[in-house]
Amino acid sequence: MIKIGLSNLRLLRPNYMFNGSDEEVDGQTLLDRFMGSIKALSEIGEQELTEMFMTNGVVDANKLADYLQDQLTSRNANKALIEAIRVENGELVAPLASTPDATWIESIVISTVNKRVIDITTPGSSFVQRSVFATENTRKDGEGHIQGDAKLQMINEEGSMDAKISIDYFESILPKGLSFNEARQWLIDNGIIGPNAHANTIGYRIPTQAQSSIHALRFIDVVPAVKTTIILPEEFTKITGSDFKQY
Repeated sequence: MIKIGLSNLRLLRPNYMFNGSDEEVDGQTLLDRFMGSIKALSEIGEQELTEMFMTNGVVDANKLADYLQDQLTSRNANKALIEAIRVENGELVAPLASTPDATWIESIVISTVNKRVIDITTPGSSFVQRSVFATENTRKDGEGHIQGDAKLQMINEEGSMDAKISIDYFESILPKGLSFNEARQWLIDNGIIGPNAHANTIGYRIPTQAQSSIHALRFIDVVPAVKTTIILPEEFTKITGSDFKQY
């Protein structure tokens, strides 16, 4: 997402609109705010780590041991490794480097730090790209419900790409207790899918996250039952193949 945000940024452009408001800022100011936000997220993560592992500015052996034992237990580590991480008189009985599978413990600690200080979590998930075979109307007029079985456009009239996606993509915003048809109609009525929808999602191919692999998507319909599935235009599938995409 950082690559996407920075790939089109022009530092000398004077009239970017900040955060959907009427405030105009130049590219350099936008970059400064962007990087400042990343720094703020890292500082929040640093504070979380401090609370997790430290007391009065010093690593707390009890907190560290409890966390590692919990992590190793959930990963089915052998009993000898878990029992080796013990605390007596406020200190670890043995240095972590001397324990069996010390590299495993090291990877757990590094992963914990990365997750809170370096990684940036954005909304979305990985979806598997499926073929359009048997999902499109073959009639030349392209008529279909909503556009639902009309041919998906590689580049539509607003410059984005048409797509269909499994309805679980919208699970967090859908009202509870709706059937599939009711949920689909709710998405249409609110302009999230269908002919009145606009591009509202950025997707990129995994693992080649180059600028050429980034695309804006307009959802014209949803797919029932099948989880984490996305259907993109035939031309796009021919170019990239069917594989994992992040949305």
